[in-house]
Amino acid sequence: MCTSGYDARFAKIGDFMMNAVESGAAAVSRLLQLIAPEPERLDEDAVLEAVQEAYNHDLPLMWAVYHLGKHEAVFAAEWADVFTLVEQLRAVAANWQADLLFGVQEAEDEALIFDCEPQTLLRAAAQELRGYGLALWRWQGDNPELCLGFICREEDTDLLQACAAALAARLRDVAEEDWSDEGFVDS
Repeated sequence: MCTSGYDARFAKIGDFMMNAVESGAAAVSRLLQLIAPEPERLDEDAVLEAVQEAYNHDLPLMWAVYHLGKHEAVFAAEWADVFTLVEQLRAVAANWQADLLFGVQEAEDEALIFDCEPQTLLRAAAQELRGYGLALWRWQGDNPELCLGFICREEDTDLLQACAAALAARLRDVAEEDWSDEGFVDS
């Protein structure tokens, strides 16, 4: 069987893409191990499939992180939807055995939470999570209307930032945000 130079080049491109997918899957898997409350439940085949899907649709690898971690490890809500933001933050925090009260101590004051600005709620959540040894992070997605983020152990900050660099993700530690329009640092 004779293979042309074209076939050999095509095979090299295929090998390159498989290496890119495997490399991307490794980076996504490392990040998910840091942000998932139960990293031992991580399905490596699902990670590989999600990364392949991201490459197939020209999506950032953080899409795979969102897709695999939503509702358990990742929160996402429109900035204008404070109710969903509170609900998602509480759900993700509960998976870490952390309670978020957003500074409200009395049940009758619970309604006050929903009158707050999202940034105020995120700051309060970040402060409360520090008491559990956890940090609240968010990332800049391609839709500026969405607030996307996750929780990880404070001690994993350096590992988290290394993963962000490998994924070309722009992350912020919510506790250290100044909420200016600029300020995301490309990793």
